[in-house]
Amino acid sequence: MHCRFHDVAAADEILGPIFQEHVRNRPDHLVRLYDVWSAVVLQSGRYAGRPFEARAQTSELRSEHFERWLLVWEQREWPR
Repeated sequence: MHCRFHDVAAADEILGPIFQEHVRNRPDHLVRLYDVWSAVVLQSGRYAGRPFEARAQTSELRSEHFERWLLVWEQREWPR
């Protein structure tokens, strides 16, 4: 499984250190991430955990990380 956005975010000077610290197994992380969004957007039931609580426990996350995440997301040219 591959995600170009995560490649860019993981290489980013601001977001990269967070990815390196907290995403130990990228393929497993992406599977879980896809399941989360499938459950949120499509109500698929593929994920029943609490993903936002896990992020809240990451003490290094600040508002500037989210702002950078949005900037990286918005600047990418996504296939249509």
